[in-house]
Amino acid sequence: MTTQRTYIAALLASALALPTVPVEAAVEGPRDMLTSASNAVLPTARNNLGAAAKLTATGGVSARPSPLGNWDSATTGCTGNLSGTVLASCFSITGAATLSQPTTGYAYTPEAYPFPSILYNSSGWNESLSSNVGRTAAASYRVNVQQYGQGDLVAFNCSGFINSTRSGSTSFLANPAVSCFNGGMSTNVAGGYLNFGEMELNDAGFDAAGIGWVIRLNRTLATGAKNVNWGGETVQSTGTKSADWAYRAAGPYRVAIDLTGTTHPGLTLIGITVTNGGAGYTVGDTLIPSDGTGDQVTTLKVLTVSGGVITSVGIDRAGLYTAVPSLGKH
Repeated sequence: MTTQRTYIAALLASALALPTVPVEAAVEGPRDMLTSASNAVLPTARNNLGAAAKLTATGGVSARPSPLGNWDSATTGCTGNLSGTVLASCFSITGAATLSQPTTGYAYTPEAYPFPSILYNSSGWNESLSSNVGRTAAASYRVNVQQYGQGDLVAFNCSGFINSTRSGSTSFLANPAVSCFNGGMSTNVAGGYLNFGEMELNDAGFDAAGIGWVIRLNRTLATGAKNVNWGGETVQSTGTKSADWAYRAAGPYRVAIDLTGTTHPGLTLIGITVTNGGAGYTVGDTLIPSDGTGDQVTTLKVLTVSGGVITSVGIDRAGLYTAVPSLGKH
């Protein structure tokens, strides 16, 4: 492993004219990777190609590679025949403190990632003073996918899997997560335009299908442990000033929001009125109904009390029932 890490670091340093800095033990590179210098990302594009890819006119593969690696694991993914690829990465980050152990905030460690990148831009143009007409683009990664075959052709594809948990956690927010995209954007000038993502779908005069965003939720267990919940999308406004809208649509639509395909098999608590406040309660106490039938129980938080008697409560988790608990149907 040490020889392999030093080789990869030296290869990249040579290509970028940077000092050689081998990756240390806590960050591990590919194991048994069948590749050579011609597979690395170097300035001369055709020299990047593996041996099999160089046999084609434009670079690429024309036959199914053999053998194949097992891409369910970083230890086995790069063990296949990678001679037709430009660059392959099977990368492991190990060690409990390798990515630091912050007590607050959110920590990045680019030096421990397989492909860290910074793109600085001081060029560009926008002709109009009132719209985005006559505008240039700069991109850290520009991909052009051209589909002349069958099936799906995807510019970027990711998979995620969780196999660890935070000991002692009481909320899903404290547990490990996987994500295809995350990050943050900010501006240092008035009138800056922060945009998470933007895509244009153009039928080019053909009767084609166009769906902007598809999310499939495959939930099979709904006990609500650690306050887990599922939803298609969450929009959070966390600033000291109100956002102008959560969702906005413009242009012609046959239907603005179509819910005809949805079903609602369970009963969910949407409101509650205190009629008997009991005794001995304090603000923040959790209340859980003891009866009812369902997949996910309701939990309530005591908001206000008077001499230990509950005067108001809030819904911490609405629950999901087929037979309502003694709180009643509201």
